[in-house]
Amino acid sequence: MKSRCCCVKVAGVLFLLVALGHLVRMVMGWKVIVGDWTMPMWPSVVVIVVAAALGVCLLMCACSKGEPEAAVPPQPKA
Repeated sequence: MKSRCCCVKVAGVLFLLVALGHLVRMVMGWKVIVGDWTMPMWPSVVVIVVAAALGVCLLMCACSKGEPEAAVPPQPKA
């Protein structure tokens, strides 16, 4: 179970690094050119939002203790 937790943490950090890379690209004004095509900046905004959200969600899941979010108290027997 620990290896799964470690893998989820690594994936979360990688998603956050991707988001950070795109944020740096936008701030620094770096261009991505493939052949004759230049990638516009707007896809980086989408990638930042999606990758950061996935990274945070994965890290939150990895850091949880595996307990249910809302525990249901036992019902008394009648």
